Amino acid sequence: MKSGRRGWTIVEVVIVIVIVGLLVSLLVPGLHYGRSHALASVTLANLRSHTQVFFVYAGDYQDSLPFLAVASVEPTHHSAGGYSTEMLVFTQYASWPIAMAGEYYGGNVHSASFHPPGSNEVGPISEYWYSQSFVADPKFWMREYREYSTTQLRAVMIHEVVFPSSKGLFIERDPALESWRTHHNAPGKLNFSLVDGAAKSSPASDLQRAYPGGCSGFLLGPIIGLPVLHTVDGVRGRDISH
Repeated sequence: MKSGRRGWTIVEVVIVIVIVGLLVSLLVPGLHYGRSHALASVTLANLRSHTQVFFVYAGDYQDSLPFLAVASVEPTHHSAGGYSTEMLVFTQYASWPIAMAGEYYGGNVHSASFHPPGSNEVGPISEYWYSQSFVADPKFWMREYREYSTTQLRAVMIHEVVFPSSKGLFIERDPALESWRTHHNAPGKLNFSLVDGAAKSSPASDLQRAYPGGCSGFLLGPIIGLPVLHTVDGVRGRDISH
């Protein structure tokens, strides 16, 4: 007696393989987008969190945002959790957690919030860079008024920010650097937080160009000129162009 079951033909197997391949090709981009969106969401949450912490600091220090080094050519020593740094005014952009961790992060210098998800870096040197607009007088970020002296280095008060919904406080390092390398034409988005407490993910074209050369030639720091990090007119300027 013959069985009612039969094997698949080669044609049927090929058809199934083609269908599976099509389904995979449709699903993979969606999965990649979903993962990228999730990672960006974590980064934006971190940026908002740090912005809130800096506002708590301002509440403790009479409206002043963090100024963690002495306005001098001599460095300021900070240490926390076995880490230490000799911080100059224009090097606090990334090493700020060493100075802030003890009082505002419960002493946790290994907080995951200091790094974007997937980062291979650990410890209190953050890839969320604190805008250097907040450690110098606005005139330092105007070509006609810049003085290469310590007289223009100072803490900035929140009330000095003219456009809080357009002025960045933090920016994620790697997308910003990629934007600079590609002359503002990187395909991805820049992640940053604003003084009004919002965090955004926007194309580089949505941001104003940085002060050329950043703090070039003065007390170290990144000198290349990055959006948000080196804002024209400092805290009186805008980072979002529209």
